[in-house]
Amino acid sequence: GDADKPMLQRIYGTAWWSRKDLRRYLAWLEEVQKRDHRRLGRELDLFSLNPDFGAGLVFWHPKLGQVRRKLEAWWWDLHEAAGYWPVYTPHVAGEPVFEQSGHLENYADMIWAPMDVDGRPHRVKPMNCPGHVAIFNSRRHSYRDLPIRYAELGSVYRYEPSGTLHGMLRVRGFTQDDAHIFCTQGQLEDELVGVLEMVDEILSTFGYSYTAYLATRPEKSMGGDDVWDHAMQALRGAAARRELHLEDDPGGGVFYGPKIDFKMRDAL
Repeated sequence: GDADKPMLQRIYGTAWWSRKDLRRYLAWLEEVQKRDHRRLGRELDLFSLNPDFGAGLVFWHPKLGQVRRKLEAWWWDLHEAAGYWPVYTPHVAGEPVFEQSGHLENYADMIWAPMDVDGRPHRVKPMNCPGHVAIFNSRRHSYRDLPIRYAELGSVYRYEPSGTLHGMLRVRGFTQDDAHIFCTQGQLEDELVGVLEMVDEILSTFGYSYTAYLATRPEKSMGGDDVWDHAMQALRGAAARRELHLEDDPGGGVFYGPKIDFKMRDAL
């Protein structure tokens, strides 16, 4: 909606089939309060937010910084063992980069406002994809070079509405564990199998159970039917080889392709 229009007061309520269901819900609310990461962050001196720097921008304190360093080292070892090359990309890019990628057309509301640099509009990056493509395009490659796998722990910035910000879970700047694979159509399914294996290893290491969803073509998309059909076939084939059950998510894909989403269940 329009944030400048008069605001209404919204009141929420709940209803339960039995007292037992209500008690179970109230007990769950108590657990939520105990595990609230914002409270734990303050009490354990893990992270903070500073309004002078801006909403949704997180400061990692030394204790949590040590945890992050160990996680990052493990993450890099895992990716290098799987044949990924480490890359690093700029935090800012000229606006035409995001026009060409389609992000400005499809995600304009979530991209930070432009800044003028030497008379040209620039944006802080909301995604790492264009940077990885730029590295790949910086030289010619033979088909014999493929697949080429790039990995980056890349910081991105997205303009989330202030009402949706929530501690470290919903922010305006975060570091994304990101990878892009450049391969032939014939290599696609094998590469997807490797990705699914890595996802399972990472989530299983931390004790997460998950459900996988096949998100199909949305109403607003780019690319021909043959490309989308091939991508869908490769996703289904890779999941079948991994014996991974896929729930359906009709129209849940992104504008440039279908995807498999993993939804994790945490302690709550």
